[in-house]
Amino acid sequence: MSARRDQPTSDRLSGDLPPEFVDGPAGRRAFVGGTGIDVWQVVDAWNAVERDEAATLASFPTLTPLQIRSALAYYARHPEEIDERIAREEAWTPERIRTEKPFLTPKPPQSAS
Repeated sequence: MSARRDQPTSDRLSGDLPPEFVDGPAGRRAFVGGTGIDVWQVVDAWNAVERDEAATLASFPTLTPLQIRSALAYYARHPEEIDERIAREEAWTPERIRTEKPFLTPKPPQSAS
């Protein structure tokens, strides 16, 4: 996987920090530059705290306010992309993981005899 800085011109000229992009098994993803945090993760946390930027910042202590605002600005320009990714992530319920990825499910502890 390699990061790319090929953002659209409108993202580079908007005054915020544009995201970086990485191609991986889940497809092309926008992430907060200089971190491993995807834009969808910031938006998902922001939605979970009723769109409170200060609470979102508290959820990501390694991010700056500018990085949070920039992720949200990217979301404002590309809501379908981010909402679709959040929906894909939410589809991974514990039941689905047990069924489709049993190797990710911890085995119950063995009882001592």
